[in-house]
Amino acid sequence: MKAGIIGTGLMGSALAKCLSSKGIDLLVYNRTRSKAEKLCQEVKCEVVDSPKDMDVADYIVIFVFDDEALDNVVFGNNGLAYMNNKEAFILNSSTVTPQISAIINKRLSSLGFKHYYEAPVYGSVDEASSCTLVSMIAGSQKDLDSVVQFVENYSVETIYVGEIPKAMALKLSLNNIGLSLPPIIAESLAILESYDIDLEKFLHVSEKLWFGRLVKRYIERMKNTGKIRFTVKGAAKDYRLISTTLSINEYPSILSSALKNFYTSAIHRYGGADYPKAANWILKKPLD
Repeated sequence: MKAGIIGTGLMGSALAKCLSSKGIDLLVYNRTRSKAEKLCQEVKCEVVDSPKDMDVADYIVIFVFDDEALDNVVFGNNGLAYMNNKEAFILNSSTVTPQISAIINKRLSSLGFKHYYEAPVYGSVDEASSCTLVSMIAGSQKDLDSVVQFVENYSVETIYVGEIPKAMALKLSLNNIGLSLPPIIAESLAILESYDIDLEKFLHVSEKLWFGRLVKRYIERMKNTGKIRFTVKGAAKDYRLISTTLSINEYPSILSSALKNFYTSAIHRYGGADYPKAANWILKKPLD
């Protein structure tokens, strides 16, 4: 089996380590070639010059930043759409809007490609490296067994959601909840700061409540400079996608628009940091 990975950022690189440990031959592509070359110094893989050069791969996993990046690696210069191999399984694991995923599926199908699937994951770098992600799959059931067989190499659970773009919609709906907590905690901490209330008292009382463990966890991540699981820049992007998706479907995007603004405002200071660090930017005395 030969697999390709497009995008060697946090998740793509971690997935490469997992698949390499399973003895799977790897091709990797990254817009900045030096990042892919660095990865192949750490794990056994081959760097290719363009997505089109994934032609010999049986499975191709895409981990890129947003709608524009996805469209570029598929339909841009020497993109996947120019491959001769129309039988390759193209697994989109990027977090993008359901709208762009549906468009890409339709366009690839019109070009004769047989197997475009959504395959977003839950879990971060540690889970990807240790092959313990949770994968959500959407696409045709006809060849679903082949997709699941491959995805199980890096997943502890694989959930079939339905036709495209249902997996991407599910991914955004879950991210909408998880990423909302740091901004809420940030404003609570701002109230504490305003009235000189000891943080430990806040933590002590919150421990008695159902959300106490979550509060403690996020405050610890606000303080720490440890491993990055998901960046502030990525959180801002996800809320842009969420608010866009709601608006396109004629739902109000009041909260997601506000949360997009929150994370976007934090980018200048914490853009590449772990997303809970964004909660520090509104405080006069940041916890970090």
